[in-house]
Amino acid sequence: MIVPAPYHRLVARALLHRDGELLLVRQRSLRSGRPFWTLPGGLVEPDETLAEAVRRELREETGLDADPLGVVALQELPHVNLLEVVLLCQHPRGSLRTGFDPELADPHRILEVRWFPLAALPPCQPAPLLAALLQQGIDSLPRLPLPHRLALD
Repeated sequence: MIVPAPYHRLVARALLHRDGELLLVRQRSLRSGRPFWTLPGGLVEPDETLAEAVRRELREETGLDADPLGVVALQELPHVNLLEVVLLCQHPRGSLRTGFDPELADPHRILEVRWFPLAALPPCQPAPLLAALLQQGIDSLPRLPLPHRLALD
């Protein structure tokens, strides 16, 4: 069971596409144990930027690296105190493999990673957000620039 944190946690997700396909990760739900498809991503660690987090999560979960371009969506999940930030990424590099999530005790929580044709996506989470992004067209999504790390003396 997920216990909500007393403050919002930040999650970075990668919207990574190539040649009319979208990269999805099949995970096991922490709540129900049922599998579901989602965008690769996870919690942003302390002292980590959004771009660093999404690249780390991509490597851990899929074996790929990619270049984050900007923020294309925010999704608030108040029932579990999460704020998800979706970053558009491009130029996937590396060998696709089913990875792992070192933040969890279950090494088999990530079940599969696959490229899906945009016209034949499986039901996935976050369904309404992803549907809205795809309806606009990935290449024409407005995006916010990546935040810069602020150096304080």
